[in-house]
Amino acid sequence: TSDFALGFCGVMDAPEQMDVKPFKSWEIWWLFGTYHYRPWHNGHAFSVGMGFDWRNYRMVDNYRFAADDDKVVTLEKYADGAKPRFSRVHTFDLVVPLRYEYMGKHFGFSLGPVLNLNTKGSLKTRYRMDGAKRKDTTNDLKTKLATIGMMGTVTVYHTTVYFKYRPSSLFRKGYGPQFKTFSFGIVL
Repeated sequence: TSDFALGFCGVMDAPEQMDVKPFKSWEIWWLFGTYHYRPWHNGHAFSVGMGFDWRNYRMVDNYRFAADDDKVVTLEKYADGAKPRFSRVHTFDLVVPLRYEYMGKHFGFSLGPVLNLNTKGSLKTRYRMDGAKRKDTTNDLKTKLATIGMMGTVTVYHTTVYFKYRPSSLFRKGYGPQFKTFSFGIVL
C-alpha cells in the first residue's frame, strides 16, 4: 500500500532565537511501499514501509539561519534596515517506518519507530535590504546521516491523522543549533 500526507512541523528545546513557526513550517511525506504482516487476521498487523519525507523549518521574525564556509549553521539577527520574509532549513529524508497497527470497523491506530536517512539539507533566507530583494542559500548542510523517531496514526472512519517526534537533533554536534522536532497532519 501507499500513503501520502501533508502536515506541519515544529521544534522543541531549541535556542530562544530559533522561533520556528509550526503553521508556517510544513512537511510532505509519501510512503511508496508498505508490507503488512497479519499473523492473527483480526485487525492487528505489523508493517514495514519505505518512503520520502520533505520538511521545512521556517522562521519569520528578526532572526535568520546563516551558514559559514564550513557549513556551520548559526542563528543571527538580520542587519539593521532589513525586512525579513523568511529563513528556513529544508531536509529531505528516506524513511523506513516499522509499526504495530490495529484497524477495526470505524477506528484504527498505528505506532512505531521510524528510521530517517537524511539525503539533503539546505537553508534559504529571503529578505529586502535597501529596497532590493535578497536571497541567501547554502546546500549540503552537516545534518546527521541517520536519526530514529517515533510515528503514530489515528484513524476514525476514513480520516487518518498522524504525528511524529524525533528526539535527536537534526544537525551534527558542532554544526548547528541542537533541537528536537515534531510534526502532525493528515494522511490523504
